[in-house]
Amino acid sequence: MSRADEFLFKGEGRAAPEAPHLQRKDPWKLLVVDDEEEVHKVTRLVLAGFSYDDRSLEFLHAYSGEEARRMIAEHPDTAVILLDVVMEDYDSGLKLVRHIREELKNKFVRIILRTGQPGHAPESRVIVEYDINDYKEKTEITAQKLVTTMVAALRTYRDMLTIEASRRGLERILAAASDIFRLGSLETFVGGVLTQLTSLLNIEGDAFYGQLPFFAATTDDSGLLIRAASGKFERYVRRHVRDLPEEDIRRSVEEALSRRNGTCRDGGHVEYFESKTGSRSVIYFEECRELTELDRKLVEIFFANVSIGFDNIALNQAAEEKARIAEEALLQAEKANREAVVQMARRAESLQKISRAVAHQLRNPMTVIAGFANILRGKSELGPQCGEYLDGIVAAAGRIEKIATAVQEYNAIHLGERRTAAVGDILAEARARAEQAVAGLARPVTWEVSAGESLRAVLDSDLMVQAVAELLVNAVEALDTAGGVVRVRAWEEEGFLRIEVRDDGRGIPESEQAYVLDPFYTTKPVGIGMGLTRAARILQEHGGTLTLSSVPGDGTRVEMVLPPGGTPETAP
Repeated sequence: MSRADEFLFKGEGRAAPEAPHLQRKDPWKLLVVDDEEEVHKVTRLVLAGFSYDDRSLEFLHAYSGEEARRMIAEHPDTAVILLDVVMEDYDSGLKLVRHIREELKNKFVRIILRTGQPGHAPESRVIVEYDINDYKEKTEITAQKLVTTMVAALRTYRDMLTIEASRRGLERILAAASDIFRLGSLETFVGGVLTQLTSLLNIEGDAFYGQLPFFAATTDDSGLLIRAASGKFERYVRRHVRDLPEEDIRRSVEEALSRRNGTCRDGGHVEYFESKTGSRSVIYFEECRELTELDRKLVEIFFANVSIGFDNIALNQAAEEKARIAEEALLQAEKANREAVVQMARRAESLQKISRAVAHQLRNPMTVIAGFANILRGKSELGPQCGEYLDGIVAAAGRIEKIATAVQEYNAIHLGERRTAAVGDILAEARARAEQAVAGLARPVTWEVSAGESLRAVLDSDLMVQAVAELLVNAVEALDTAGGVVRVRAWEEEGFLRIEVRDDGRGIPESEQAYVLDPFYTTKPVGIGMGLTRAARILQEHGGTLTLSSVPGDGTRVEMVLPPGGTPETAP
């Protein structure tokens, strides 16, 4: 120790006496780096009762540059270093500065150079070339100046940590802001805001925000979820408060919830909030101190906005869950409907097979019966009465033959190749076919057919001609013996093809209109009642519909509606 070092602290008395209450906060770490033991002793003596911001000092000692390197690596949270320049080498202290700033990347620790040999490290050069925070010659440092220097250094260190915490919080906020309405992003966002809040409140230690949703039935902490956190509590996000290992924290939170008020005990501070929707929230800080009015306003703003965000997320999740359940129910219903359709198709196929077989089996014996009846009709010895009976047998056999043929024709209806066709041509061909079918009926018919020349549709032309012809025949058969008018027109409406057939015949009683599409149902003295049934089947094959309306004494109207057709030249 040089002679000049003996004037390290000129007598100005000691620092303020130790505070009378126990410090709850961790002490500031002060690293003294000097190769002279006396410097260490005097520094401890002067700063023995030092306290700043309710935190005392923890002294760390190093007697060489190498020892200081190990010490700062073990204690990266060191707040202040009182550093000698000349130790084992004339520039040991300056080398340590470069190591701390450039290799360890520690920009927070406050480095104060103290030297008794300013010639080895001139202040004008060192303060510019090295990232130090103060430069003192040992001969000028008094006890009061050392205290002043420590207060200034610690205040700067504290503020830098506050700024750094705010920066980290802002980074989390910005990272989550682009997708804030997802739960994970909202948690990250709130975590960043929580970090900012603790910095603004100047609260040391970690914190967490917990919420009891408005739809939760519990009144204790068992349902309280940690929604956002900082520091050691971050790994408990989305877990319950009861999962925390610290019993004193669980007890403090439970007390705040039961009292519906904040509490400060066991070294921790809990703030309580209840939103308008009924959700209940708490913030836990690892520091027990009274909040100022401004601090409390900040906390209330945090609570109000954050709770709304999580409430909205909860409502959205509940709505999404209901939508998921509804979607699953719809999928199940669609599956059941598909299965029912498949079963109906199989049943229909089975019925078609049976009906074809029955028609075939009926036709053969009816042919034999009709043949024998015709033979017997030629026997004059049977008499006129037997002839009448035989005529009835032949007529009945003929009707059964027509029924069997109608069944086979109905089963043969299947949609074939669809092509673009002129609707006017279809109506004209259908009229010609209908006129041929009713040629034996002694009644005059006036035809009125209308369809635009440019009206075209993609359909199975042969089947559609058959369907329209069935309706036209049915309309003619509904006329009385004096004849009447049959009108057929086609037009396009909102992409759908509509074909209408009207007659001015006797009409259908309202009580019978519900049955006219049933097979073999007829109100006319002629026909077997399959015309409308076949037409409806053809429309069904095209994905269309057939509807009927009638006024007794004023005729009948039948409308066919076909959806927009598929691509020409393709089958469905």
